[in-house]
Amino acid sequence: MRRISQEDDEEFTSPIDEVDELLYFAESFQAVQQAVSADQLTSVMPDQSKHQLQTILQLVPTRAEEHARKQAIEAAMVANGSKAT
Repeated sequence: MRRISQEDDEEFTSPIDEVDELLYFAESFQAVQQAVSADQLTSVMPDQSKHQLQTILQLVPTRAEEHARKQAIEAAMVANGSKAT
């Protein structure tokens, strides 16, 4: 059985390559919050988990800006005929 190396992986593209995991999580969490209050979601969580969740969600605005910037650069590269990485 042949193992796939990181170099092999970089040669292939997938529709999920453009998905940022943190942003996906945050969007999913916000969708759940619309159906159930945040207090109901977090009331059963240990304090450490609540703190970790708050820390993760605080990263979202910065990560969203970085993701948008990366997509804009890649789009510009494609428009100019360069290969996006």
